[in-house]
Formats: sequence, structure tokens, C-alpha cells
Amino acid sequence: MNKSITITTSHERQSLFIILSDPKFVLPRLFPPIKQVEIEGDSFNAHGRFLTMAFHMHGNVLRGSELIYAFYLSAGGGMGQGKLTMNIKEGEIDLRFEYDGWMERMSGIFFMDRWFSGFASKLDEEVRMERIRRKI
Repeated sequence: MNKSITITTSHERQSLFIILSDPKFVLPRLFPPIKQVEIEGDSFNAHGRFLTMAFHMHGNVLRGSELIYAFYLSAGGGMGQGKLTMNIKEGEIDLRFEYDGWMERMSGIFFMDRWFSGFASKLDEEVRMERIRRKI
């Protein structure tokens, strides 16, 4: 499964990079079934429930010219792996999601389109509120 979206934003690149580097900010907003995120260094563990099935996501945040969330997703004996890439520019974010595994069959494009469009429509305001909270 591949999904790409470009999000326009009024925030400067440095603030976006700081906030979007935080799995606790990004993951539950982009994937609403995620209810809990734990961070240890550059690694994260996320837990949630999708269509009555509990799942676990484990991965790392790689910071460079792009932000990359590389992860493994497991639930009920099924496994999958994926990558969420964010190319943050002045005024926009190119978001690319690649995934291969059990969730592809279950979530399909319907849920992913809805989740990504919801994330895009709310991101500018949620980043603004997070900047106020963090004093960035």
C-alpha cells in the first residue's frame, strides 16, 4: 500500500521538524486507532485497537533531511512493515506512507484516505496549539 499527500502549512520548517519528530504527536493523529505511544530514545511503541483487533507498532524515528518513521506492525499473528516519510519544506509537507502486511487488507484505501485527509485538515491548528504548549 502506498499513499501520498501534500499538506500546506503556515508554520516554519524548524518548528514543524521538532513537533513532527514526536511520535506521541504524529501517530495518534495520523492513525486514530492508536491510543497509547511510549518513547525510548529514537524508538517508539504504539498500541491500539482496529476493528476489534488489538495491535502493536514498534519502530524508530530517523531524523535527517526528511523525517522517517520506520516501523513493524503486529496483531493476531499477522505482521507487516512500513515507512512514513515526511519531507518538510517551507509552507508544505510531503507525506508518503508505504506499507506491506496484514493491515493493508483490513484498512484498505477507505480508512487511509479518511485518516490522511483528517490529519491534513487539522494539522496547521494542532501544530499551532502544540507550539503554544511547548513554547516553540
